[in-house]
Amino acid sequence: MRFCCFLLFEFGHSGVEAVVKLLGDEKVSVHKLAVKFFSEEYLDEKRVLDALIACMINDSDEKVKTLAAQSLGDGGQKSFEAIVSATEQLHRPFTIAEIEAIGLIGSEALSNLTQCLDEPDEGRRHESLDAIRNLLESSPQPSRMGGFAALFG
Repeated sequence: MRFCCFLLFEFGHSGVEAVVKLLGDEKVSVHKLAVKFFSEEYLDEKRVLDALIACMINDSDEKVKTLAAQSLGDGGQKSFEAIVSATEQLHRPFTIAEIEAIGLIGSEALSNLTQCLDEPDEGRRHESLDAIRNLLESSPQPSRMGGFAALFG
């Protein structure tokens, strides 16, 4: 995977454009490879984010959708907003791949917040707990995070 990221870095803009085009290729094996090229640093580029979301929503292969969701999971708030916006525009419930991507984003946020729980500053600990509560209460997948809510409730 690091080699893929290295290749994109070496080829710069033209490399990113080439891989974005590969996401639209007819062969599923090409989609799978192309999705793996994008790491967290490329999710800041709108065309990459849009291409991965389109792949996650429209690709005919479930494995490609899952790989795209996993890539999007590294995008934090930007990925979350893009996934929610795309799904709302379709006027339908979230798919399994979309829920998985949001879950990965939520897991990362939860992980970052729990690291603050050992802070000596009581105010920061309470801020972290409040943020975790808010995250858990607003989660689109309460069945996965419900157990955590009971811990912090």
